[in-house]
Amino acid sequence: ALVGSANNAVESLVRNSGLTRDEFIAKMNSKVKEWGAKSTSFVEPTGLSEKNVSSPADYAIITEEAYTNPLIKKISTTYKYTFSTINTKEKHTLTNTNKIIASNKYDIIGSKTGYLNEAGYCLMTRIKSAYGNLIAINFGSTDKPNNFADNEKLLNYGLQLLKK
Repeated sequence: ALVGSANNAVESLVRNSGLTRDEFIAKMNSKVKEWGAKSTSFVEPTGLSEKNVSSPADYAIITEEAYTNPLIKKISTTYKYTFSTINTKEKHTLTNTNKIIASNKYDIIGSKTGYLNEAGYCLMTRIKSAYGNLIAINFGSTDKPNNFADNEKLLNYGLQLLKK
């Protein structure tokens, strides 16, 4: 879910959580409210419904909290992950959907891409710098290349502000 942005992996997590789907979604909503996200509401867990809503400010709050988990941090910044299926021994390779990771320009400590027709291309990149940590979030980019370019512009602008 975090490397290849596979929504079926999220559904598998829900099924294996021990909660019903509705309980899982309720817990998602409860957790983000507890963290201080005021404009976020989930109706399903994958992010594929236009009825899931958030703001960049809320997404930054959620990012700050979720990425305190070292496993989420590690997985979301893994560029490639190769595994074999248990039953067929077939090899699969997942490549991170955030192309900024491959550039090695930043010390990335969190990442998540997204896309919906209604929201456009969206991207969160969290970096560590000599001046402090920075989260860049853009919603509504028109295409993938602009999504990454928009995010890098935000990162570079934020780094300039941190340097001051």
